[in-house]
Amino acid sequence: MRTPMLVNTAAFATTVAVAVALSNGPAMADEHTFEKVVPAVVGTTTTPHHVPVGEDGRSTQTATVEERVKKVIADQLEVPEDRVVNTASLTEDLGADDLALSELALALEEEFGIRIPDEDIDSFTTVQSVIDLVEGKLA
Repeated sequence: MRTPMLVNTAAFATTVAVAVALSNGPAMADEHTFEKVVPAVVGTTTTPHHVPVGEDGRSTQTATVEERVKKVIADQLEVPEDRVVNTASLTEDLGADDLALSELALALEEEFGIRIPDEDIDSFTTVQSVIDLVEGKLA
């Protein structure tokens, strides 16, 4: 199934302007004009009928979240990405203190568009605990 993907307000405004121009009308375009123009202007994407699964049997979408969380952790704690393994302790192995954990929570909120209350920061013990929290918030 192919569906239109609106990427931003500017693209939508362009779509409307083109649709109106193609309709030869002063300010109105019918739905058929939009069906032809929207995919041409903003592109299309294929909606998967299943959730892709990686070699480990986990959703590749989850793996993407995991990779993004690990990148944020590495960036925020200023450690090499190869040290950010699931079992690593944020404090003992990666050197995070309370301030660093608070800044990590803010960075994760920005990266994923989620809210992490202060009390959830207390659950940040290992890299996996952070991944689990983010995946739970996104579910």
